[in-house]
This record gives sequence, structure tokens and C-alpha cells, in this order.
Amino acid sequence: MVLKMKITIFTPTYNRAYILNKLYESLCNQKYRDFEWLIVDDGSTDNTKELIKGYIKEKRINIKYFYQENSGKHIAINNGVQNAQGDIFFIVDSDDYLCESALLNIKNCFDKLNNNNKIAGIGGLRIHEDGTIIGKTFSKRKQFIDSSSIDRRKYNILGDKAECFYTNILKNYKFPKIEGEKFISEAYIWNKIAQDGYLIRWYNIPFIVCEYIDDGLTKNRKKIVENNPKGHLIYILDLINVEKNLFRNIAHKSSFYRYGKEYYTDNQIMNKLKIGKIQLFFIKIISRIRR
Repeated sequence: MVLKMKITIFTPTYNRAYILNKLYESLCNQKYRDFEWLIVDDGSTDNTKELIKGYIKEKRINIKYFYQENSGKHIAINNGVQNAQGDIFFIVDSDDYLCESALLNIKNCFDKLNNNNKIAGIGGLRIHEDGTIIGKTFSKRKQFIDSSSIDRRKYNILGDKAECFYTNILKNYKFPKIEGEKFISEAYIWNKIAQDGYLIRWYNIPFIVCEYIDDGLTKNRKKIVENNPKGHLIYILDLINVEKNLFRNIAHKSSFYRYGKEYYTDNQIMNKLKIGKIQLFFIKIISRIRR
């Protein structure tokens, strides 16, 4: 069934005026044109606002611009979902850009779902500029794989991917606002969606070209987690509750202890992790080794 479908390309940005033009041009060159570019400016102090105003005046594509006080990407996503007019919500970071046929391929993939109410969205590939795949993926002999975000590892779907969700599903999920912090992993919401029984249909189709720049989240993840420990604890505790692999579960628990010991007593940590004193002893050792 071929459906009329509007796509919201959502870009959260902070002081990225120097690099946004590459994404803008890739949007202007898309073969599929029924989309909006929704930008949430997370308190930029550069000329982002003036740059976007210039894009809007050009009238090459439909652009919506919102400004928020610096609160972090996760709050920007909350505001983006709230203001999205598209049927599909597609996060494209300010340091990335789209493959030329990305939106057309996304539209075609969603058409094939035929309103399957078990599927929350689709996932495609992120690639480097030289065309190499970021992370790993399943065999190219298969057209697609249906799997939740939590279970995708068992199908060798590893690393950063390009997920697109039905907007009306995303509106049911919201990132928590954490006093004094500005980060919690996007995977926190993707995992919540999975826990409610939704699947993603994964394709080996490239959607996004990634540039992992020096001031980006990916290259600074360790420092960001250390500066936002409460958000990390919320995410990791939720992940522990669904992680079935023993070794990864232990690794997550050691991470929880490392960041949680500043806020919780040993007894509170044992209660949260549902472990005993002997397990806590070994988790402390692992935490020191992995530091």
C-alpha cells in the first residue's frame, strides 16, 4: 500500500553554524520532497539563528526553527517530537548529512510495513564518507530483519544506526529532565519502546553519512557520562533490567556501581541491582579494573 507520508527530519544543534550547511544542502538535494526540517537550537551562542533565518528566506525546503535554553539533546528531542508535523520522525545530527536517496528509501520502506502495529519504525545504516559501514550489520542476503532495539545484537546489528520512528508512537515517550544535567542516552527511550513490545525493521540501506567531529557526543561520550552521572544511572539501571547476556549484565552493574557509589549506600545499590554482598564485592573489583 502506497501512502502519502510526511517526514520530519529533526536536528538538535548547539554552536554548529560552521557545519550545518552540509546537512542543509543534502536536504535540498533529496529526491523525496514531502518533508520538514525541524531544528531545535539548544541555546547556541554562535550565528546559528541567523544562518537558519537565511535558509528559511531561500524557501528551498520547509524549515521550522525553535530555540530553547541550553538543556541537552534529550530535551531538544522532547521538544522536537512535540512540535513535529510529520508522520515519521528522523533524527539527523548537525554534524551528519543524508545520502541522496535517503528520504525516498525511508518512504518506500515504511510503505512496505502496511500499518504493522508491532513495528515502531525502521532502521538503516550510517556510513563514513568513504562508504564504509559504521558498526556491523546482518547478512546482505536478507532483505530486512525485524528485531527490537534491545535484541538487535543477536542479529549482529551493532554500532550506530539510523532509526526512524512513527511520530505518534514517539509522542508516548519522553526523556526525563534531570536537575543540573544535560545528557541521557537516546537508547533509554529506544529501549523503553522495545520493552513495550515494539520492533524495528532493520535494513542494509545507507541513510546517513556521519562525521564524528571533535566536539561531538560520540568522541566525548566518556566525559559526557562523567559530567551527567544521574542520567547515566537512570539509563544503565533500565538496561540492566533487560540485559540477558551475563557478561554484559555484570559490566553494566559495575558501571552502575562506579557512578552510583557517590549517591547511594552499598545497601541501596544492592537493592537496586537485586544482588547480595558477595556479588557486590566482585562488582566493586570489576569496577576498579574497568576504570
